[in-house]
Amino acid sequence: MKAGIDLGTTLVKAAWMKDGQYQLASTADSSLEDITRRIKTDGVKDISLVGINWTADRLLTLADFNIINHGEQTVEREIATQASGVKELLKIQGNNLESYLLVSVGSGTSYTTVSGNQTNHEEPGNPLGGKTIERLGLVFGAK
Repeated sequence: MKAGIDLGTTLVKAAWMKDGQYQLASTADSSLEDITRRIKTDGVKDISLVGINWTADRLLTLADFNIINHGEQTVEREIATQASGVKELLKIQGNNLESYLLVSVGSGTSYTTVSGNQTNHEEPGNPLGGKTIERLGLVFGAK
């Protein structure tokens, strides 16, 4: 069984199947160690990684898995993976959209138009995203 993990700048996100149902986890709610324990308990052996934050300690946490590296970590690869995941989630919900705008909010915000199997990363993205909003909140006393 395989899991997909996005090693993002701010968060790590993971998705895998258990008993025919998608399991989703993020370091917004759990530590990477907790997520990897859940994945391992669910029988996952292989992990496909995307993202830009491949730190040594993160890779050490994932050392018990067979890491599938599909080549160079590029923005284009990450966008294609996001678009593929969104298509799968839409299909599960009975929605077979052929064209849509995919907005990914992370440390920054990116915009991708999807039409069929074609993805187009729209330039420029926006540096204002989750981390910026979180830091501004701290400045103004939000918790």
